[in-house]
Parts: sequence; C-alpha cells; structure tokens
Amino acid sequence: MEQATQISLSVLVTKDEYIHAQAMVKQKLRAKYSPAITAAGALLAALGIAGLFFGRLVMLSAPAAVCLVLLGVFLALYDGFIGPVLNKAAAAREYNEKEDLHFATAYVFSDDRVRISNGRIQGEIPISRVTGWIETPSLIRMSVGRELNICVPKRLLSQEQAELLRGILEKHAPAAEIK
Repeated sequence: MEQATQISLSVLVTKDEYIHAQAMVKQKLRAKYSPAITAAGALLAALGIAGLFFGRLVMLSAPAAVCLVLLGVFLALYDGFIGPVLNKAAAAREYNEKEDLHFATAYVFSDDRVRISNGRIQGEIPISRVTGWIETPSLIRMSVGRELNICVPKRLLSQEQAELLRGILEKHAPAAEIK
C-alpha cells in the first residue's frame, strides 16, 4: 500500500467532543420534524390562551386550558432549549457506559479498510461494512453495526488527511452517510 493513501492515527476521544458530536447528530436527525413540533406547540399555546379567556363558550375548563398552554410552551421550546439539554445528557451517559471510548485506539485507514487496535479490539474491517457515518465540526464518526463506533477527532487530522478520509468513506460507504 502506498503511504499517501494511508492514514495512521492514535485516538482518544474526549467526553466533550463526543457529547457535542452526539448532540449534533440527534439534532440533525430531528431537523425535519422540528418546525412541525414548534408550530404545533405555538398553536396549542395559542388555543390554551384563547381557552383561558373564552373557555366557557367552547366548554373548556381553566385547568384544561392551562394544560394546553404548558404543553404548547414545552413543544415550542423543545427544539431550541429542552432537546439539546436532553441530548447532551444522553450522550454523557452513553460515553460513560461505552468502555471502548475510554481507551486510546490506533486506527490505520487504507483505501478500503481500517485496522483497529486497542486494549479490547484488534482487527481489520472493510470500509464497505460501515453502516453509517457523519461528519460534525469536531469529529468524523463511523458506525459498524450497533456496537462498534469509530470516532476520529478532526483536531488530529490535517486538511489533506480529512479530505482523504472523507473520500474513502464516500467511495466505499456512500449509502451509509447520515444526511
């Protein structure tokens, strides 16, 4: 193999990098539903406020109107405030539970495979087996099935290496990209 098409890294992902990347992934997956949830929340809050003033005309009690307002406010604020906090908390718990994220891992990316070596895992995986990958501002994360995640902090990559890794993933695992 040519050295130019090979990337060798020793990686230890920090908790902050992992939390921010996971929160961004969750937000990206939720992005297509976010406007509808926010609009539904605003509508429910408006209906609840109207119910507080005109509830007697539509047979809506004050406690039911208050519940509509609270539910509407929750849904309207979910994507901007509540969701990110919950996503970061879930990512922190996930980081603590996944022992493989606590080990320094050596990765050697070649044209069509990645060699992995740490205290628990040693082996080679074809890039075509990557089931999902995403690039965030701080990480390039690849998933192989449900159990194995390969997280490469961008701070460890030069611009050329990042482009080479992106090219390898686009070439050998194009259907696995999370958009």
